Amino acid sequence: MSCQENSSIENYSENATEMYTPLIILIVPLVYIAYSVYFNVYDQASNNLCLIMISFHGLASTTVMIPKLLRTTKCVGLQIWEIASLTTRQTSFYVVIICYSKS
Repeated sequence: MSCQENSSIENYSENATEMYTPLIILIVPLVYIAYSVYFNVYDQASNNLCLIMISFHGLASTTVMIPKLLRTTKCVGLQIWEIASLTTRQTSFYVVIICYSKS
């Protein structure tokens, strides 16, 4: 893969995905929050779903950005991840349970 820019259509598609994926994930809960405040309607299940969607924003943004990051680092020639063989030693430990009886 060369380091030259993609065509404008492909570049637009990548940028649109990067912008609109997190935006859509945040818009849906914010619309519901505005609706519930304006009409004084509160549903615990919907509130929980909104919080889950908002917290999903970070995962979605990261997932969308990783392919672009990998292409960029490959183009520049950098290596982000080096897999080192780590030796692990086994350690064992004991759990001692002390039972107290009431006498």
